[in-house]
Amino acid sequence: MAWKLPTLGYLVWRRALIDLLVPHRSCQLRRAERHTKPLFSLVAFMSHLNRQRLRPAHRFRRDRPLVFWIKHLIPGWRSSNVCESRTPSKGCLVFRADIQVPGREPYVRVGALAAAVAVAMALAPDVSSANPGEWRAQGWSKTDFSKRTIEWKEIMSGGPPKDGIPSIDRPKFIGANAERTIADKEPVITLAIGQEARAYPIRILMWHEIVNDTVGGVPVTVTYCPLCNSAIVFERRTSRGVTTFGTTGKLRNSDLVMYDRETETWWQQFTGRAIVGTLSGEKLSIIPARLEAFASFKKRFPSGKVLVPNDPSLRQYGRNPYEGYDTSTIPFLYRGEFREGIEPMARVVVVREGENVFGVTLELLRKAGIVRSGDFLISWQAGQASALDQHLVSGGRDVGNVIAQKDNGNGQFEDVAYDVTFAFAFHAFHPESRLFTRCPDTGNPIRCGRNAGG
Repeated sequence: MAWKLPTLGYLVWRRALIDLLVPHRSCQLRRAERHTKPLFSLVAFMSHLNRQRLRPAHRFRRDRPLVFWIKHLIPGWRSSNVCESRTPSKGCLVFRADIQVPGREPYVRVGALAAAVAVAMALAPDVSSANPGEWRAQGWSKTDFSKRTIEWKEIMSGGPPKDGIPSIDRPKFIGANAERTIADKEPVITLAIGQEARAYPIRILMWHEIVNDTVGGVPVTVTYCPLCNSAIVFERRTSRGVTTFGTTGKLRNSDLVMYDRETETWWQQFTGRAIVGTLSGEKLSIIPARLEAFASFKKRFPSGKVLVPNDPSLRQYGRNPYEGYDTSTIPFLYRGEFREGIEPMARVVVVREGENVFGVTLELLRKAGIVRSGDFLISWQAGQASALDQHLVSGGRDVGNVIAQKDNGNGQFEDVAYDVTFAFAFHAFHPESRLFTRCPDTGNPIRCGRNAGG
């Protein structure tokens, strides 16, 4: 049995080194955090178990893969952590994190011993190897594992079991202007087909990741993967007909792996392509949608509707369980390579039209306001909060609104499919695609600024 130190081990070692070696003289954790993100947090792990409300049979089982326990851990120790005990020689020994665990005090104490245990867990034998036999035992009896387009080692257990993160299959909507809980700057995925316009708040998709719906007579699945910040809408139609999608609990390149409920084929959310099962090699049709501020949607569609929770008490809608993730230095549960010349967690606007895929860094677009490449026009305007920044989705820093369009040949611009994701994900799934980081760009000039729209 091979012994490995995966990416998780790297994160845990950093947490342990901080906990054991760095002298937090006045216990100012944030000072150390700025130079050591992302950190492994056992407190976040316990919070995750509570958040997903896993059945008792799924808790603390030794035969579970290590990564079962670590999906969606919050990287970093934020300002909510308080040092309760310290010594002159070893610094902070006991931390307090303000989280609620049923049946316990309203906080959990984690110190040097816990960090050492975490290191031991990370160095445990690698029991998380992809194994179709084990997957069948986990309920994947319909999936045809003899057909695949990827290597088994690329699949990781993300944590929750099949449908452990429940999709929304009977979505409920109200008039957008009647909604009072969503802040104007909160991000929503918006879709307009025919005479219908709907908004799907990230504050809800954060906890469900998939919404199966029908808009303007078109069956769609609205998807969001927090670890990649990828928001993509597909037509939920395969060669077998209309279907619905659910979550597998698996990840590939830190991205959500979905499954269709007709054949239980596994599909990559970032590309919409089937990777394991009967329909391997097929690709879902991507439908142009926007990721924009709620206020922008209401302005464009005063009569539009917005998704609301079927049960508001089911999850802490509006809270961001990935606090600080998009300011981390590296992604979580990712084992691939990074693109040179750009930070892995930098935001990238990925424009998609069929097999034509290219990226523009959000930093470039934010500075220029408008970027044009051929017939494509991408614009940026302030006013949208990052969903993965602060404790509350509404409190995230302003990352702006993006619109991607293409000249239809008649002097008019129409929306095209795009996504605002992280650089590591763009590189993982489109390593050969062009990424514009400056203007003009050598070899394939692009135009930027006010004159780009002409």
